[in-house]
Amino acid sequence: MNSSADAREPLEPFLEAIRRSRLVTDERAAELARTTDPDTDATELADQLVSIGELTRFQADKLLAGQPGGLILGKYRILAPLGRGGMGVVYLTRENTDAANVTRPLMALKILSPKKAVEPRTRDRFLREMAIGRVIPNHRNVTRMYAAGEVNGVSYIAMEYAPGRTIKEIVAEDGPMPPGEAARVFAEIADGLAAMHNAGLIHRDIKPANIIITPDGTAKLIDFGFALHIGDELPRDPSLIGGKGYILGSMDYIAPEQATDATDVSPRSDLYALGASLYFALSGCPPFPGGTALQKIRWHRNDSPPPIRTLCPGLPLELAVVVSKLMAKDPEERFASAVHVAEVLRQWATPVAKHDDTVATDEHELSTDELWIDPRRDLRDDSDSREGRREPDEELTVAVPMWVIWAVLVAVGLSFVLGFAFGLLNR
Repeated sequence: MNSSADAREPLEPFLEAIRRSRLVTDERAAELARTTDPDTDATELADQLVSIGELTRFQADKLLAGQPGGLILGKYRILAPLGRGGMGVVYLTRENTDAANVTRPLMALKILSPKKAVEPRTRDRFLREMAIGRVIPNHRNVTRMYAAGEVNGVSYIAMEYAPGRTIKEIVAEDGPMPPGEAARVFAEIADGLAAMHNAGLIHRDIKPANIIITPDGTAKLIDFGFALHIGDELPRDPSLIGGKGYILGSMDYIAPEQATDATDVSPRSDLYALGASLYFALSGCPPFPGGTALQKIRWHRNDSPPPIRTLCPGLPLELAVVVSKLMAKDPEERFASAVHVAEVLRQWATPVAKHDDTVATDEHELSTDELWIDPRRDLRDDSDSREGRREPDEELTVAVPMWVIWAVLVAVGLSFVLGFAFGLLNR
């Protein structure tokens, strides 16, 4: 039978992990080694350091697991994981500072996995996102990029940290948004889009999962990995950002013209996706729910969605008309600019309601139980785990060659013909 002592976490390896992590000064590491009772359980000391804010729970768990590496990247202190994407992991971070009584703002640090960095296409996409980030305008409704670079062979993008819930999460948890609140939120996003468009940027992936509402009610646009800077030379590989013969976008919200050529877009392509996202926020479902990606592409190109007032009977008729105008098949029939959209939506906007969302603002308050990544996974590990926040397949942003679509359609048609003929022969 194991004694309770056998189950205790030994102290010495934990103290050594603290020292090697560089999360505390050498003086502080020596002080902990000198003043901590040797019989203290390492878990108990870890809990104490978390409670006084010297470590986050994520950091403590990593150190208890004997993984002190990767918690400092250059001038950034890794606090907790926020999510995992196709190119790597996004972490909550804060800049180190030697100044007394100076607290740096929280940031989101997107790190290109070293395993992914050896893939030319993935690295090119990440480098392109770094370049796009440098021209993203400073606007309260657009998450900013603070810095981008490389440390010890690890590429990173340091971005504004926007706590809160996405519109997709809000609708899933609370149901469709009240018209007045939706109008206010989307007016703010239209403001952010106007700033982007003035800077020559087309977002190309507006969707409910890319709009965050912060605890104070501010709407922020996120994720610029597929943004297009008008005037830039297009890469030779169309799978990077799409192009003629390649479809790129989120299938539930993609503009008809973007579903034909992902680079032949304009600011009004973003307005279509904004209207489709507003449709979702008000009704609780995308304009064309169900179906395959190929069917959605065809519907966006050719069909009208169910009138939104059939799903939201109490919606003001004029606001329903705004949604329809945003989603016009012909870009020329949509609003002329995001500025105009914001002005129109503010007619129905209601003031910011008090939010009950509780979001930790100090990193030591964050619990790994509420985060998406296994806290014992090493920073450098980029296994094929399916953990993390992912969108349903129909919302994935993808680049699909047109020949693949035509091949699927031909195969489906041929199967139908052969099946019909076989049925006749067996009658």
